[in-house]
Amino acid sequence: PDQIPVFDPANRLEFVTGARPAPDQFVATGAPWTGAFRGYSAVAMTSNQGHGFGPNLSRWVPLLEATDRFGRNRGALGAILYNYDGFYRGSAWAFFGVTNKDLFGPDYPQAKALLLSTVAALQRRLYLHDTDTEFSAYQPGETVRFRTRVSNDGRQAATVSVALAATPEGAAQPLRFAQPVVVKPGATADVSFTWLVPQTGAEGLCRFAFTLLAEGKPLDRETNAVFLGPGRGGGKLAALGRRGAYFTLGDRPLFLLGSQTYWGQNGSVTARSPLAFDRDFALMQDYGLHFSRLFVPFKTDSDRRQSDAMVQLAQRHRIVFYHAPNLHNTADPKVLAEETVTARELAERYRGTP
Repeated sequence: PDQIPVFDPANRLEFVTGARPAPDQFVATGAPWTGAFRGYSAVAMTSNQGHGFGPNLSRWVPLLEATDRFGRNRGALGAILYNYDGFYRGSAWAFFGVTNKDLFGPDYPQAKALLLSTVAALQRRLYLHDTDTEFSAYQPGETVRFRTRVSNDGRQAATVSVALAATPEGAAQPLRFAQPVVVKPGATADVSFTWLVPQTGAEGLCRFAFTLLAEGKPLDRETNAVFLGPGRGGGKLAALGRRGAYFTLGDRPLFLLGSQTYWGQNGSVTARSPLAFDRDFALMQDYGLHFSRLFVPFKTDSDRRQSDAMVQLAQRHRIVFYHAPNLHNTADPKVLAEETVTARELAERYRGTP
């Protein structure tokens, strides 16, 4: 539990030609950075459980997003890790993985402002975390509860405002909510807003962002999404079949190539994030990957809604979803009977969904 979980020797900065301020943070701002940066991406573990099962202990905030010559994300040059639980609770760290250049040297005029704002953020230690909704998928007529937490690990009480902007797909304007909050040093405040999903006109991925403001100035932002709609799966992709040595989607032969995407980490707010799944499935589609195995818990209503959101998002990005509900090898007749019920429910719930 006392390991400092920053950097990964396999996650290197490669093919980098520059960097830009990462989105949804207010520490690194200003002009892009140029240079063939090498070293290690400033990644971190947010949980000390195997495979990141959660619950999360920290919030990772990338500051500078490395880019290649096509403008694609190649990792983080620097980041902040806010520790709100666990062995290092109350601390905050900034770390940068560039090894071939001095980011804070005279070649980069933005360096002074970045250094000062980073130190200010570390001293303030006032931030959002655990932003989500009560469930990952909702049907029309149900009430969504948008949630976040504000932690103040600084030395002074903070009077702030927490604002929410939520945008259902196709909506002309986002939904907006705001609430003042007073957070004492060492304390955490829970903030939530509710919204009734209309019977029509709100389907698909609803992206939302909580913003933390002090005297009208934004200090932090955390984003997520929730899936809205009447369906649980099906209707997006043609049926999966087989022709000779190839799978088919409808009449089209397809060599299915993909990867493991999920280990069932429903206890981690960032691992189960619908926004993260949409991003990852979009990247898979861009790289020609159309198959994914996912270990998906399927016992509670919350588990099933999480599964619904993941299946729907995979459909949007032409991902064939290998649903593995973590059933066990067993000779126990009672357990086998329960697993048969689960397998039948899965088949019926996602009938016709590849």
